[in-house]
Amino acid sequence: FDMSGNAKITDNTAKGFGGGVSMTGGTGGKASFTMSGNAKITGNMCFGSACGGAGVYASGGKFTMNDNAAISDNHSQSERGSGGGVFVSKNATFTMNGNATISGNSAYVTSTSFGKKNSGGGVQVFGGTFIMNSGSIRDNMAENGAGVYVGDNSSSTGTFTMNGGTITNNKVIKGNGGGVYVLSGFEIANGAQVLNNSRQDTSGQDTSDNVYLTTGKTFQINGKLTGGVHSIGVSAVDT
Repeated sequence: FDMSGNAKITDNTAKGFGGGVSMTGGTGGKASFTMSGNAKITGNMCFGSACGGAGVYASGGKFTMNDNAAISDNHSQSERGSGGGVFVSKNATFTMNGNATISGNSAYVTSTSFGKKNSGGGVQVFGGTFIMNSGSIRDNMAENGAGVYVGDNSSSTGTFTMNGGTITNNKVIKGNGGGVYVLSGFEIANGAQVLNNSRQDTSGQDTSDNVYLTTGKTFQINGKLTGGVHSIGVSAVDT
């Protein structure tokens, strides 16, 4: 499926997974979805006892964002909601290129008692592969991993490779990982930047929170980070 020009997918609602788009891979995992030009997936929602991928749910195949494509203002409205913008799982590969943006999405409901159940405001990697070559992930919100949450499922290991682009101005409420929450594989290289992300604690105070490593987890830096001395910040605190 090719989505280009000024095409828009908007104002859709799903109970469960895939408010705007649901891609399960098809026969042999050959399904593909490409966004290019000024295409937008925006203003979609998912709900239910557990939901994910209010904008895009991909559990197989290849999903690619090019040019000025945007996934924005999508919301996972569940006490176990995840992947407000994008949910990548199982055998899916999701790639960001060009000036693509994932912004203004959320996986958070104000009625939720703090239990670390809402994750991946911009992107939830729950198995599967997420590759960010360029573009931006910004202004997303969640309880954990407001920009990107990287985890595993029972059948596959989640991986996030950040070759370029920026993850900025994302915020977690009460939890950890304003920029990236690392529970699985995370690699960063070249001019990639993870900065100016934050955590709001129970008193409403904001503090810097860019990359959060759960107990015993690490991430890999490949080559020189050319984004300057403030291109990434890491916190490692026991959960």
